[in-house]
Amino acid sequence: MVALLAAAMRVEQDEASPADDPDAGWVREIVRQVGDLCWVGVVDQAGGRLELLRQGLMPPVDVFSQIDPAAWQFRSAPLEVNGRPSARFELLAVPQLERGRMLAAVVDRTGSGEAASVPGWPLWVAAAGLALARLWLHVGIERPITRLGHCWASVHAGLMGAAVDGLSPSELQALVGSVEQLQEELRSWRLEAVQLRNTVETEVEARTRQAALARRRAEREALTDPLTGLYNRRALERQIPELLERVQSAGQDLCLIMLDVDHFKAFNDRHGHPAGDRLLAFVGTLLRATLRRGTDQAFRYGGDEFLAVLPDTTACQAHDVARRLVSLFMQWARTLEHQGRPDLMPGLSAGVAALREHRAGSWEKLLQLADQALYWAKRHGCRAATAGEVCAGGGPGLT
Repeated sequence: MVALLAAAMRVEQDEASPADDPDAGWVREIVRQVGDLCWVGVVDQAGGRLELLRQGLMPPVDVFSQIDPAAWQFRSAPLEVNGRPSARFELLAVPQLERGRMLAAVVDRTGSGEAASVPGWPLWVAAAGLALARLWLHVGIERPITRLGHCWASVHAGLMGAAVDGLSPSELQALVGSVEQLQEELRSWRLEAVQLRNTVETEVEARTRQAALARRRAEREALTDPLTGLYNRRALERQIPELLERVQSAGQDLCLIMLDVDHFKAFNDRHGHPAGDRLLAFVGTLLRATLRRGTDQAFRYGGDEFLAVLPDTTACQAHDVARRLVSLFMQWARTLEHQGRPDLMPGLSAGVAALREHRAGSWEKLLQLADQALYWAKRHGCRAATAGEVCAGGGPGLT
């Protein structure tokens, strides 16, 4: 890849800088699609430097002054902005020992989300190299071929004019034919160069899609509980502020169902962790099958505790959902073969709280009310209870 940059630099000695060439504007678009690149440049040990790209929210700093051309190994460090290491921008440097040059880039890490923890720089290097290869094809092959064709066309026109005036011998006519044949070969070479450039574009697009898929997969894995397939607590903390703002702007209520598996520790100790894992996985399956798709969301809150978040739902409706979840779980639990005391058969308890109806006022208060309703239901053996029942000292909701 750096060899291609070197070729581009040699062309730049005779021509305008590739980064300033209006015909090479597509390079910025391709490099932009590679990822969150803000800056790309080349520096050599002799002090030569070439800036190929500067775009986006790149701060106005001298990146070259932060590159050590003598450090010939891959390097990744925060970009210094106003004399301090930036938490947002990262400076990457990829050397090429035999050429004495180094490719450097500045990456905006905030655009990558959770995927920033995935070592994705090899994909960036490969895709950037392909984009620069396309630049080299343009300035190193296509443009010289085009100019040579123009030169031969001028020579051909001059020879034809000389022939009209009777100033050209017969050998000159043979040379004209050779020039025409060379022009045809030049057109063929240009076609091959265009085909090669299209191949490079296709490869760049493929690498870009691979990088995007890897990023989405990393984000999905970081927010998903692998055992139950539900969202994890990190996803809950990320999604709740936006969800609260949406329901409050729409004047809707938001209900929370907190669920806890009864006697889970005793069940896990007696039948082993694989049986306990199967029980928790069933709770995840039950929540996904019972809640509304595209509206309700389910989370594994921790251990044997689960949360169901129901937008645009009343406390009464949420209580019905909780009763149905408890009832279906109990039906499944009765199919299990247990030994020993029957009171240790696993069960499911639920507590329901509503943001507006129970005047929670905040997400933290809503969690607290749902937790109080959950343990009130456990103590009274009613399996499911609402925050309103706890405040009023009401009777069982489900026996």
